Amino acid sequence: MDVHDETWLAAQGFGGVLAVGAGSRSPPRLIQAAWRPRNSGSTHLVIIGKGITFDSGGLNLKPGDSMRTMYTDMAGAAAALGALQAVAASRLPVRLTVLVPAAENSPSGSAMRPSDVIRHYGGRTTEVQNTDAEGRLVLADALAYAAAFVMNVVLCVALVPQFGGHGAAAATSLSLLLETVLLFHIARHRLGLHMLAFGKPR
Repeated sequence: MDVHDETWLAAQGFGGVLAVGAGSRSPPRLIQAAWRPRNSGSTHLVIIGKGITFDSGGLNLKPGDSMRTMYTDMAGAAAALGALQAVAASRLPVRLTVLVPAAENSPSGSAMRPSDVIRHYGGRTTEVQNTDAEGRLVLADALAYAAAFVMNVVLCVALVPQFGGHGAAAATSLSLLLETVLLFHIARHRLGLHMLAFGKPR
C-alpha cells in the first residue's frame, strides 16, 4: 500500500483532491493499494472509492442537520478497501488495484471558492459552482489517474447522500456488492473496458 501525500499530489497534478482538502488542517492523500497474485493472468480490476473523511460542504456550508452524519462520506473508500481485503483473504486469481482520493471538505480562509478553476490530473479543468459538490472533483482525479493502467474493469464507488445516517450499513452493502461483481467478472473472464458507477452526484 502507498499513501501519497500533498507534495506528491501537487507534483503529479491532482488539482481536484488538493482543492477539496485545501481548507482543512489535515492534508489530503491518495491511497493506492493492490493485490497482485502470480496466477492473475490478464485480468486487472480497478476500484475507486470516494474518501471524504468529513464533508461540511466547504464555503457552501451544509445545514446543521445535513452535516451531522457526514463522517460517513468515506463509505465508498471503506467499501473499496473492504473488497480488497476480501479478495486478498480469499486469494482470488485476479489483479486488483484500489484508489482512494481522501480529503476533508472544510471551510476556512484557504478553502476552495465557488468560481475557482481547478486543473485535474491529466490536464482537464473544472469550474467550481458549489463547494459541496466535492466528490466529483476528487473522483475525476482518480479516474484520470486510473486511465493510465492496463485494466479490464473500473468500478467507482461513492456514498449516496440520501442514505443519511446509514453510511456504515451502506459501506457494508457496497462491499458485498463489489465482491459479487468481482466474482462475476472473474467467472466470466470478461475482457474490454467497462465502467460501473455506484452512487450519483448530489
